[in-house]
Amino acid sequence: MLCLNYKAHLLTFSHLTTLPLIPDSWHEVHPDAPAFQSFNLYTKHTIPQKCLNLNVIAAPHIPPWLIHRAHFDLSMTYLPHLQNPHITATTVLSHLHDHYSDFVQVYTDGSKTAHRTGGGIYIPQYDIKKTIEINRHSSVLISELYAILSALYWLTRSNLRGALIISDSLSAINSIRHATWKKHALLNKIICLNHVLLHRGTRIVYLWIPARRDVPGNDTADALARLSTIHGPSLTDVVYKKALNKLSLS
Repeated sequence: MLCLNYKAHLLTFSHLTTLPLIPDSWHEVHPDAPAFQSFNLYTKHTIPQKCLNLNVIAAPHIPPWLIHRAHFDLSMTYLPHLQNPHITATTVLSHLHDHYSDFVQVYTDGSKTAHRTGGGIYIPQYDIKKTIEINRHSSVLISELYAILSALYWLTRSNLRGALIISDSLSAINSIRHATWKKHALLNKIICLNHVLLHRGTRIVYLWIPARRDVPGNDTADALARLSTIHGPSLTDVVYKKALNKLSLS
């Protein structure tokens, strides 16, 4: 809207050098499309979905600023990248024991090959091992986020006081950490589940740990993620996907 107003203003001064820098608006790019004939038509009527070809993101039922947010622990980022794996693993396990002894540890990971993309979830306290297969065209980041989402969905069916989501993907954790409601439908669902869990009293903390540093739980999640790209998902994933597609914030 602001861009259109600004360009309309500039059009009254055709000699301005800034005019060519403003990109063409939708009614200039698509002059013949019925849904783009006028700006008033755009604001007064709903444009057919086939014209826009956009994913619809549902609005939250409560104001976004009232949504409960999870906590994030990025203290392990100070560990030297080339540090001995055994020392790193000892440091991570010591950190878990000192700060999260009363939390249920949930390890998640994602993996991608030329033909398949998937994720893995490992919850050692309950001996739960899950493999997840998603669209093979999805990126590794999406597979990491989908594994986290599936883990959160499992947590909603449990009655835990605290859960520690452990991932070696800093990009995935930062995506959730800085997520806004309009950013991505998958992140919206993660925000939903964080809110649901926190609202009912389950503490949620995201912890980043280095990859491939001989941390037993993380190695298991990594193996499950790689396994999902070979043998496909667990049988229960069909149920998970149906539930996740229906997820909404309440």
